Amino acid sequence: MTTATPVRYSADLEQINPNEQEVVSGLNDAFDVILKRTAEDYGHAVRSVHAKAHGILKAKMIVRDNLPAELAQGLFSRSGNYDVYMRMSTNAGDILPDAIALPRGLAMKVVGVEGPRLSDAAGRLDPGLRDGQRSGFPGAECGKIPRQSEDARQDNRPDGRDKGGTL
Repeated sequence: MTTATPVRYSADLEQINPNEQEVVSGLNDAFDVILKRTAEDYGHAVRSVHAKAHGILKAKMIVRDNLPAELAQGLFSRSGNYDVYMRMSTNAGDILPDAIALPRGLAMKVVGVEGPRLSDAAGRLDPGLRDGQRSGFPGAECGKIPRQSEDARQDNRPDGRDKGGTL
């Protein structure tokens, strides 16, 4: 078994796709459509994605002393103990039966983190919080998600109506 060598982060590693802003704008429009449709179907607000939670966990994350340099970055640059809250969910905006196979997601909130924050975190309530997420869908990076054809969609709306449109 071969193990990948960790890569030390630097800003020049990020490669922004030329159409990234267009993709983000399209995703935001799609999320708005999903929010409106699910609110109509359920009679109240529902998250536009990852609407169904399968579990909430509270844990303690321990960052050990003397991590190798390639791992000792950001949150892991110094030792410490952190409260962590995690939410497991499926990715759909509709709250679907568990029998329907969907990718899973895991969101994590780390509490009590010190140090600099990302520039878009300004104005958040607690400067000690950090968020992260993972998806069970390969290639889910922005702009690389394959589009699903209308034929392949399953009609799983609570009221039996056709989903219509494309997302």
